[in-house]
Amino acid sequence: MICAVTRRSFICGGAAMLGFGETRVPVRDAFDHLLLRVSDLDHGIDWLESRAGVRGVMGGVHPGRETRNALVSLGGVHYLEIIAPDPAQTVKDPQFQLGTVTEPRLINFAVRTNDIATTAASLSKRAVHVIGPRDGCRTTASGHLL
Repeated sequence: MICAVTRRSFICGGAAMLGFGETRVPVRDAFDHLLLRVSDLDHGIDWLESRAGVRGVMGGVHPGRETRNALVSLGGVHYLEIIAPDPAQTVKDPQFQLGTVTEPRLINFAVRTNDIATTAASLSKRAVHVIGPRDGCRTTASGHLL
């Protein structure tokens, strides 16, 4: 299992109860979003709509990471990120390459937190492989940098 702790996750904050074994531990960390990896964003949006009846909306591109995304609300602050290679970007940084998939598949999840270092350490102690934290941004279709 991989847990991506993102810059956005750090900013969002929140509170939740996470279950570990027999006990429930109160934490200020919470599930944020799932990542659905697809080989082509437009086809991925169509694929999800044909199976779930919901259509993702364009999110934008991740400059320097060779990816772009669409978003689907899961209710509240939770969402599904449909992520695909961005054919307009030519950066070849192996750190951000998603690899090749032949069909859509869930590849990751992200948490939001107010204390990114403590959250990463806590998850690592529980044998959850943590990627990051690492900085990132997204440029929306209207050109705004988030």
